[in-house]
Amino acid sequence: MRDTIRALIRTPVYSVVAILTLALGIGASTAAYTVLHGILLAPLPYNQPDRLVAGVLAAVGAIAGYLPARRAARMDPVIALRAE
Repeated sequence: MRDTIRALIRTPVYSVVAILTLALGIGASTAAYTVLHGILLAPLPYNQPDRLVAGVLAAVGAIAGYLPARRAARMDPVIALRAE
C-alpha cells in the first residue's frame, strides 16, 4: 500500500487521470442504473400497468406492420422481385 501511494505521488498527472476515470465510471454507472431502475424496474404508477404495456405493444406492432406495407405499395413489383 505504501509503495502504491509513493508511485501515485511521483506521477501526479497519471494519478489525476486515474482518479477522474474512476469518478466518471462510477458516475456513469450510477446514472445508467438510475435510468434503468426508473424505466424498467420500478412499477408503473397506474392501477393496471399490464394493460398499459399491452396497449403500447399493440400500437408498436400495428406501426411495424403498417410501415413495410406502405413501402411495398410505393414500390414497383418488378423491382421488388429483383431486389430479393
